Amino acid sequence: MTVQTINKSSIAVFMDLDELSSEGICIEEINANRTMMLAKQAFQHIGLQIEGELEVEAYINNQCIMVFASIRDKITDVYALYRFSAFEDMLSCVLAISEISKPKSTLLYYKENYYLALHEEPCAGIKRNSDEFGESVTSPEIRFLHLIEHGETICLGNALRKLTLAFGKA
Repeated sequence: MTVQTINKSSIAVFMDLDELSSEGICIEEINANRTMMLAKQAFQHIGLQIEGELEVEAYINNQCIMVFASIRDKITDVYALYRFSAFEDMLSCVLAISEISKPKSTLLYYKENYYLALHEEPCAGIKRNSDEFGESVTSPEIRFLHLIEHGETICLGNALRKLTLAFGKA
């Protein structure tokens, strides 16, 4: 089994026919459960702990199997995404939201805009403040994973807490 780390939560696994045979696996027997098992073994093989949901894609031909596996973190679940054209508007929103609640959140920067992603269901007060200072993003071309890939991540997972500590009232 050849395991290549792609990033801290993704791997690629390659096994040829001989390796599959030594594990007692026939290529014809490969199914979703078997692929998931191979992915879990590969993560253990390189010492990565699986904490979260495992997403697996397998590509099989008559000579080998290639598996791509990623641990899906709850940070990728986004309940709301807001765009701000100015830092001051984003900060005003963050400080107003922080008085109500501090849900898990991520702050990103992309094409001269700040984006605040909320990873928990926002309450009405948060929605009101967010809509007052920013714009709710619903267009399919601007999604969180696109922003993570192409934008600059300023703070992942706890943006509201960090910004409130840095800029909040003493």
